[in-house]
Amino acid sequence: MQPFSNVSSMTRKQIIIISIVLLGLVSIYKIASLITPGSYPFAENYILNYPEKDVIEAIERIKSADNDLKVPTVTIQNSGQHELNDGKKNESDYWYKFYFYNKKKDQIIFTWTRPIDNNKTTFAFVSINEGLNIGNWKNINEDFDFLENRKLKNEFENTILKKIEKTLNEK
Repeated sequence: MQPFSNVSSMTRKQIIIISIVLLGLVSIYKIASLITPGSYPFAENYILNYPEKDVIEAIERIKSADNDLKVPTVTIQNSGQHELNDGKKNESDYWYKFYFYNKKKDQIIFTWTRPIDNNKTTFAFVSINEGLNIGNWKNINEDFDFLENRKLKNEFENTILKKIEKTLNEK
């Protein structure tokens, strides 16, 4: 017995056409995600209505007040002892980078800030590294399935973003 033997030839053609169209759409989506512009195209961006210097100061305050958010010494590919320092690599760098530690989950969270204008700043949640051995990064909005991604963003918002906003509002 042949597959689709009870289905008319017109219906078989429609099924084949629909399958080809769906496969094409999925392929276009995957190719587009590979050529997405920018250095951090999948980062979850939050707009804070404060100058970048205020946001940086707020982040530094919450990290100094909560030692569990400070990243301990790390290894890179299981060798050496390294510090993940917040800040810019050089003055021409676009992003002021921050690393947070989630002690309960043994995860490092990579974020950055960038000014939009004098009174607004983008704060981005970029990726998560499992453990203290650098090299296990997974990008938010790319490497996690929908439900896990949503859960991680909610945790980030509740444990880090809300603290930053609270500190900014107290100033």
